[in-house]
Amino acid sequence: MSDPHPPAPAAGAAPARPLRLLLVEDRLTDAELLLSRLKRLGYRAESRRVWTEEGFTQALAAFTPELIICDFSMPAFDGRQALGLARRLAPAVPFVFVSGSGGAAQVAAALKAGAAGYVSKNDLGPLTALLPRILGAPGGA
Repeated sequence: MSDPHPPAPAAGAAPARPLRLLLVEDRLTDAELLLSRLKRLGYRAESRRVWTEEGFTQALAAFTPELIICDFSMPAFDGRQALGLARRLAPAVPFVFVSGSGGAAQVAAALKAGAAGYVSKNDLGPLTALLPRILGAPGGA
């Protein structure tokens, strides 16, 4: 996965506090790439990575995230299940799919089910516009 997009310009002072991010991703390298991209966009993240339903529900309760980013397809836990649980257990927390697969129908179904966005792992560039829209400026400014 390459990221051909240049880093976003600095938005002033460093964020006051980190973004509490629950990352539902079974591949460590994909998680690290996403965290790197968030940093380049000006978001400092305090993150928890999970890849099972049990880990997800525990993190929702104990970690209280401000944003959930979830892979759509994982062997042990399906992204649709994660979205359903999130809408039931933490309905105010924005949920974004970042996935290596998915056509227009899959994206439309995810958005209809309550996801705030759907971004391809092969092109993380749309995060540049999506995150400020659903979270505000980095650091909550």
